Amino acid sequence: MNARSAPDGAPGAEAWWTVSRLNRTVATALQEGFGSLRVRGEIASITRAASGHWYFRLKDERAQVSCVMFRGRNALVGFVPREGDEVQVTGSVGLYEARGDFQLTVEAMQRAGAGRLWEEFQRLRERLSAEGLFDAARKRPLPPVPRCVGVVTSLQAAALRDVLAALARRAPYVSVIVYPVPVQGEDAPPAIARMLAVAGERAEADVLLLVRGGGSIEDLWAFNDEQLARALRASRLPVVTIATPQRKKCNAQAEVVEDNVTGFVVRYAWQYADAVIELLENHALREQFAERGYEKAREQFEASCLTRKLEALYTDVMDRGQA
Repeated sequence: MNARSAPDGAPGAEAWWTVSRLNRTVATALQEGFGSLRVRGEIASITRAASGHWYFRLKDERAQVSCVMFRGRNALVGFVPREGDEVQVTGSVGLYEARGDFQLTVEAMQRAGAGRLWEEFQRLRERLSAEGLFDAARKRPLPPVPRCVGVVTSLQAAALRDVLAALARRAPYVSVIVYPVPVQGEDAPPAIARMLAVAGERAEADVLLLVRGGGSIEDLWAFNDEQLARALRASRLPVVTIATPQRKKCNAQAEVVEDNVTGFVVRYAWQYADAVIELLENHALREQFAERGYEKAREQFEASCLTRKLEALYTDVMDRGQA
């Protein structure tokens, strides 16, 4: 376009264009000339306005582009983007007429590579599902009264501290063995698979907790590995996997899949209390529990010094039952 060939509806060749008419004409041309675009780049800077909108710049090695993602759309993004993140966005190009700024209005965003990884995950899951690895009938019940819990995780993981704290607070009568493994990176799946086999051979624990905390999709991808999926199914011990809630894992063939350490331990601790109380139905303590009410009995079981006495009584009952 030049001053002698104005578009339809624009001022004649001899007229002076106003800035607003110029920007409006360019904005219209951009809207009509481009449809929805998919763009990949690195976030160079990002501002989260009080209005809830995101303003950021995408860049590659040669150029940058200004972007806006309005609150109603960014609320659907499943992660918090930061400077340096590689992302893939879908949106439309336009011109912010008030300032004459060329920008990309973003409608959707995902981490770069997430689409490819998700497609690979779906194919793997379908193949393993066809083999029956996820069949509910193949899942084993967890032991109702575990005496020892094995925790398979990294020694540096914050999730390990959460598990140990929850067990100490809610189930102090259970002993714990930690089986250290890496939980992210290429070395993690074979290392976890080997440790599951070792724990099964040693047979020290009644149940295993495979635990890790949050992270990026790349960090968590070790839990979507085929070798690990098959190792979980082949484990001699029942396995509970505890990881972040927003992703479906291939280790769904574990006996239980959890997303909260404390919640699981609390439920399991109550299950233990229920089992012991049932075993003591002919004991005088049963009457004491009944007098206080069932919920109070459970609270006393967890909080009072009766824990050791109940453990000893349970052991005695179990021994007499096996005699």
